[in-house]
Amino acid sequence: MNVFIDTEIWAFAYKEPKRELFASDEDFKKAVRYHATARSFLEEKLTKDRIYMSTHQLAEIYHVLSYRGIKLPKQTAKTIINSIIRSDRVVIVDVKRAHFNEALERSVRSCIHIWDFLCIIPVKDKVDVTYSMDKHFLHREIRSLVPRVENPIGEWRIL
Repeated sequence: MNVFIDTEIWAFAYKEPKRELFASDEDFKKAVRYHATARSFLEEKLTKDRIYMSTHQLAEIYHVLSYRGIKLPKQTAKTIINSIIRSDRVVIVDVKRAHFNEALERSVRSCIHIWDFLCIIPVKDKVDVTYSMDKHFLHREIRSLVPRVENPIGEWRIL
């Protein structure tokens, strides 16, 4: 199957929660659950499916891993990105000017930030299912682009 996996799932899979960074035990336990679920999910998809992502998403994953929340060392994030690029299960699709123009128009119409559109528009005609936990992916403006949206984490969030 051809799939798209949204950036936040990649981030949860690669970032191991540290207790001292959470205000409560409940928040920490939720983060540990997200991490374990995302890691297991990603490992399965990397062995069974073909994963499509745009060049924008590749940059977004690097940024989220090394600059946001639990920050991985930049060299570690770079190593992860290089392993994604080298994977025979991952297809990287360039963002073209037409993709950008469509992303901009859809962002203006929907008030959803352009970044989600720059991830999905370049791969929209190639995937059977989109995996995300971002509530924006439930919006008709994004749902109209892809045949199916599923949440492997189980909780929808605004990201």
